[in-house]
Amino acid sequence: MNNTVMQLLKVNIKAQLENKKVLPICLKSKPGLGKSSSVRTIANELKVPTVEISMPQKNLSFFSGIPQFIASEEMNKYKIDGLTQTEVTEWTAPELVVRANLEAEKHGGCVILLDDIHKVNRSTQAVLYELLLDRRMGQYRLHDNVAIVLTMNDSEAAGMQMMDTPVKDRMQLIDVELNSEYWIDNFGSKLNMYVSSFVRKNPNYISEEETEDLESSASPRSWEYLSNMLDVLDSKFISKNAIMIAKGFVSNDVAREFNKHVQYVNSINFEEKVAKQNIPNFKDMDFIDEILYSYIFNYIIKPIDAKYMLDLINTALESNDTFIGFLSAEMANKYSQNINGEEITKGQQIVLEKLMGTFDSTKYKLSKKDEKALNTSDFKDKKTFLKKISDYIL
Repeated sequence: MNNTVMQLLKVNIKAQLENKKVLPICLKSKPGLGKSSSVRTIANELKVPTVEISMPQKNLSFFSGIPQFIASEEMNKYKIDGLTQTEVTEWTAPELVVRANLEAEKHGGCVILLDDIHKVNRSTQAVLYELLLDRRMGQYRLHDNVAIVLTMNDSEAAGMQMMDTPVKDRMQLIDVELNSEYWIDNFGSKLNMYVSSFVRKNPNYISEEETEDLESSASPRSWEYLSNMLDVLDSKFISKNAIMIAKGFVSNDVAREFNKHVQYVNSINFEEKVAKQNIPNFKDMDFIDEILYSYIFNYIIKPIDAKYMLDLINTALESNDTFIGFLSAEMANKYSQNINGEEITKGQQIVLEKLMGTFDSTKYKLSKKDEKALNTSDFKDKKTFLKKISDYIL
């Protein structure tokens, strides 16, 4: 995904939520490029829920409803056999319509995400005609404030099936290509330290060509899944088993490169550097190490560690914009976690409070020595720090 596609998708969803007559967008690409997660992100920004439908898992009745039989005296006179009891078929409300409309009534709108439509058969495709063009299914219409987005993978390896022309004519097809820089800045930077630093260093490994054999292939989605797995493992286990773990998500070749990266990161030993208050020579540091060293913010645990972090920032301000830029991404991630109710360390909290000018030592149980050290430590040039962050982001 890139910023242009995200903007177009957001405008389209917003227009649908306002009951404007625009065709739904269908995002198509090879697997794992973040199509579904992008839809969820936009829905969250617009403060509406997402009703996610995995199309291959749903049978026809999910979209059409099921028949029920009711008595109809009006039709008795048309019976040939002369019997007086006549029943007619009436269809129940489709589950999709019910779920979407209830969410829209509760939240003022919702987004239906029809995922993987490339895998549906033609009988299921037929029920989409009315939904996409008339926003109805049978005798039941969608709530006015419901938006529809579709996603599909466009390769045979992903199970691509032919799509009827009437279905294609009822949506706006948009090709999605991987924008490595956009993905790293908006998604990759939030992943596990090993993963985020690896993809920053090796953007060519973010996505691989998919294969039909049993070997995995890298994609933005597979890196996210690997990141989630690493988040629940300790660093020693990861170090010993990195290649085996990574093979479950990426190709063997990329897994081997990822293992080398993990071993190199671990050799830096951030815990020891924080404990010893080690200030590196940023002027002699190469580009990759500048990136990696920014992850030291994840090891700022105790309140007094915040003093070391401030000393590190003040030193780097004199010579190393790359470190400051990547550090700002780490700090932004922790700030986002904090405001969303996720726990961050006291050391990280203090650094952020120092930046915002809200630090109050009485909030923390500090020794007199630590309290004095933290009260006298601060950003030497906060204005320059913020300018360098803005220059890096822009």
